[in-house]
Amino acid sequence: MPRVATVDVGTNTALLLVADVADGRMTPVYEEDRYVRLGQGVDAERRLAPEAVERVLTALRAYKHKADELGAAAFVIGATSASRDARNLGELASRVRAEIGVEYELLSGEDEALWSFRGACSAYPDLGAACVLDIGGGSTEIVAGPTDPSTGSGQAGEPECASVNVGSVRLTERCFPSLPPSAAMIADAERTVAEAFGGLRLDASPPLLGASGTTSALGRLANPIVPDAPISAATVRAWRDRLLGLSAAEVLAHAPAVLAGRADVYAAGVLILDLFMEHFGFASLRPSPRGLRHGLALRWMASGPGRASA
Repeated sequence: MPRVATVDVGTNTALLLVADVADGRMTPVYEEDRYVRLGQGVDAERRLAPEAVERVLTALRAYKHKADELGAAAFVIGATSASRDARNLGELASRVRAEIGVEYELLSGEDEALWSFRGACSAYPDLGAACVLDIGGGSTEIVAGPTDPSTGSGQAGEPECASVNVGSVRLTERCFPSLPPSAAMIADAERTVAEAFGGLRLDASPPLLGASGTTSALGRLANPIVPDAPISAATVRAWRDRLLGLSAAEVLAHAPAVLAGRADVYAAGVLILDLFMEHFGFASLRPSPRGLRHGLALRWMASGPGRASA
């Protein structure tokens, strides 16, 4: 059975998956998460900070070593919002090629959305149709439509994809200069998110799946025994209001095992989730245990494993 390693390099995290893939099925073998904060200052400066680049390279070296140790036939990187926004991305991409020996693939917002959708839905093969929300550090991806991947590009029934430039890191840096945020800061953040979602014209209907660390962490906070159980809109709102009243240190102290690496931006992520559910009228959300890295493994399988190697 072919084995692939995929890495989702986001604005806040770098997420590794090693999985066996065959006959349309994917079996995760190993997963690891690291907080790299590649998007540090990117919203304002449009450049990757040198220390952020080093954090990503350190994570990728470790991930490549683990992938080789586990016998992965390919090592696939998919980079998202912070990489899309950075004018000096070429420097990081060149170092990845030279030092790790693989390509640093930049995903469009639409591709990120589609493969997050495929990955999230792969955990629930009998859904039929769904809306998937992936709240990242720099952007938020939304996909709605049928979960059957057999429909080709341009065919009727293909899911609708959208990507908007609001994410937990970007929104925090732009609207929350101090924590806990003031009422005026929260109002500014709400306007920013409302403007981003206001132009969406998706046919978004239940069920709603969450494909990000924001939603998986909320599942662990709201339902520690069954973290992928549905979360009501009222529960999301209650957590949003609670988190917005805390400093970053207080957020972290509330649940260190769940919120380490994201405590300073987590309230903004839950605010985005709350306003999305309100905008589209979703009564509940189900956190999916899968996301973009799983979608990248499915994409690799669909493209023919023989053509990609590391």
